[in-house]
Amino acid sequence: MTPLYSYALTTATKSTYSTSAASTSSSSSSNFSGSKHFGRGTYYSVGADNCGTSSSDSDYVVAISRALYLTKVDSQDISSYCGQQIDVNYGGKSVTVTVVDSCESCGENDLDLSPSAFSALADQSVGVLDIEWNWVNSAL
Repeated sequence: MTPLYSYALTTATKSTYSTSAASTSSSSSSNFSGSKHFGRGTYYSVGADNCGTSSSDSDYVVAISRALYLTKVDSQDISSYCGQQIDVNYGGKSVTVTVVDSCESCGENDLDLSPSAFSALADQSVGVLDIEWNWVNSAL
């Protein structure tokens, strides 16, 4: 998914942003429950998704990176990550979201949030957040 905020940025800002964003995506450990991950948080217009469901902008849902999504797909290209929950933290605020999609433009530890989930953490005008996140009760 292409984050909504990118449409409002100028070309010069996009170039600068792309360079700095790549350096902020990192993880302190693997993708298991309880592990903390650090990356970018953006938002996108929600709809039909890769998990075979459909959500709305008011749902607390998230798209994980395409690379991560593809590590656990079945014969129908549905990831085992679908339906799993993630706690996302930013600026002393926290939101729990459900994985429903994958994000082509996201780095491995970046999350593309629904507009309502993003707004629970910060005003959408911020555009990009440096987030911390972890899986909630995931057996993956």
